[in-house]
Amino acid sequence: VEAPSAEAAAAAVAKTGSDVGGRPVKVAFAPPRPGDVWPPVERDSTARREKTVVREKSARPEGGTTKLFVGNVAYEATDSDVNKLFGDVASLRGMRWVTHKDSGDFKGCGYLLFYSPEDADAAMEKLDGATLCGRKIRLDYTE
Repeated sequence: VEAPSAEAAAAAVAKTGSDVGGRPVKVAFAPPRPGDVWPPVERDSTARREKTVVREKSARPEGGTTKLFVGNVAYEATDSDVNKLFGDVASLRGMRWVTHKDSGDFKGCGYLLFYSPEDADAAMEKLDGATLCGRKIRLDYTE
């Protein structure tokens, strides 16, 4: 917890041993770490969004590709949701989702396989930035 002032920090430390929710609380003062900035940088999503670095899109591979990377996929999205979104634009041959190697948890990205490079190009052109389950997906060429 960061206190807004030295006085507030001292008041918090004085509460050590107080009962909070049936448990004793322990509060200690910690000096700033090297590189800490005071006052703290805003931590709301707007400030993070403004500082986010957006990666440049990969160039279209010579001769085209039938595979696209898809990122920022909602964790609750299903194969059916993806098929429904892409169905009017291009036919999907398959999907491969990236998962954590130990836990098997979905990592929010994967690869979409199309029947032709033309289908992949159409999807890239029309659906990059489309909303899927409340999130704007990011498409990129891959080989």
